Amino acid sequence: MYVPGVAPSADTFTAAQAAQILGVSERRVRQLVNEGKLTGSRDDNGQVRVAQRSVTEERKRRRKRADGASRRGPATAPPAAARPSLDVDELATAVATAVGQRLEGQLELTRRAESLIRSELDEERARRIEAEAKLAAATARAAELESALAKRRGFLRRRG
Repeated sequence: MYVPGVAPSADTFTAAQAAQILGVSERRVRQLVNEGKLTGSRDDNGQVRVAQRSVTEERKRRRKRADGASRRGPATAPPAAARPSLDVDELATAVATAVGQRLEGQLELTRRAESLIRSELDEERARRIEAEAKLAAATARAAELESALAKRRGFLRRRG
C-alpha cells in the first residue's frame, strides 16, 4: 500500500531491488504495492520505495507457498535443499554496502568537480581583475595623452 509523503530511507528497497529479492518483475512489485500486499511509497522522484520488512514478509510467504505446493503435488519448484539459500538480511546488507560505496564514489567525484570548478573560477576572477587594472591604466594613459595633446594644440595656434 502506498504511504504518501514517506521519504525513502535506509530501510526501504527500490522496486528493482525488491523485484530481484522476490524473483518477480518491477512491474509486479508495483502491482503488489498497489494491491496492498507490499507496503511502499513514492519518493520525490516518483520512484517506488518498498519497506524492507514488507519484502521480507512477502518472501517468507512465497517460500511457504512454494514448499507447501511441492509437498502436495508434483514439484514445480526445486526442493528447498536444491535451491540456493538466500538470507534477506545478508542481501540487504550487501545491497546497502554496494549502494553506499557507489554513493561515496559519486560524492568524491562531485567534490573533485566542485574543487576544479572553484579553482577555474578563482583563476577567471584573477584574470578579470588583471584586465580591469590594465583597462584602468590604459584609460588613465589615454587621458594623459589627450591632455598633453590639448596643451600642444594651444601652443601651436597663431596669435593674432
